[in-house]
Amino acid sequence: PRGFRSSPPGTLSSAPGARPAEYLIEKHALRGFDAVQLCSALWVGRPGFACFDERLRRAARREGLEVVP
Repeated sequence: PRGFRSSPPGTLSSAPGARPAEYLIEKHALRGFDAVQLCSALWVGRPGFACFDERLRRAARREGLEVVP
């Protein structure tokens, strides 16, 4: 799309306050896409995190996110 710029590799995980997906996979025994979802939420910095996977919910709480519902 016009105006779209891709980020260099490592940009998301090196953002202030974000954790690299590899770190989250190892620390919380997450699956790949779950780690990407959690890494993205930490990068965005939103207080509410919605999911129904119990392992991912537990990891989000441990990383300081408010889990809903």
